[in-house]
Amino acid sequence: AYEHPVLLSGDVAWETLIHAVSTITSQVPGINRCVWNLGTVHPERASVLEAYVTREQLHVLRRADAIVMQALHEFDLYDDIWQRPTVLAPLSLTEEPGETVVLRPVRSQREMTATPVELPLRLVTVLRTEILELDGVSGLTLDVTSKPPGTIEREQPTGLSRGNRSRRFRRSGTDTRTAETPLARARPSRRTLCRRRSARRAGLLPRCRARSGASR
Repeated sequence: AYEHPVLLSGDVAWETLIHAVSTITSQVPGINRCVWNLGTVHPERASVLEAYVTREQLHVLRRADAIVMQALHEFDLYDDIWQRPTVLAPLSLTEEPGETVVLRPVRSQREMTATPVELPLRLVTVLRTEILELDGVSGLTLDVTSKPPGTIEREQPTGLSRGNRSRRFRRSGTDTRTAETPLARARPSRRTLCRRRSARRAGLLPRCRARSGASR
């Protein structure tokens, strides 16, 4: 994200947790997001992992997302939640190898604001048991940040090339193009495409030539 997140760990009341999140994000500069540890071990540090979008990693993300969606249906919570992204972040919270799954269920009326959803303890137990058993997963967290200051979904890191951005963050649910390609690349925005067309018409950029065997 464009600012740093904070990992919170411990068994506390939901109101106490949300109050702590609000205090941290409003009073600590450079912090715009808090996640709550759902694992059984209290992490002492987080290690950043080198990660790429591969078929294996996307398979792990799809399985984690399927577990979350099925559990929400079983507990009759699916229709009460406005959005429910599942994120696979290249972070290790334990000594075991593997990345961290971040859950982001939120409620919202007009999309401009959103609040995190408190999950029942029985549901958390089910998610913890099944997701942490997946190969390649070592941590499980719940995003407890309101919007604002945090966004509903995850921001891609700035200052990176298009190819690097596409390999760093993976999320399930809405981006089927990314989920179906072993190494996805970010699609240029409409504004970028318009600027490229204008530059080509002005002779500032060379025109693209179609190569045999390539589909565009």
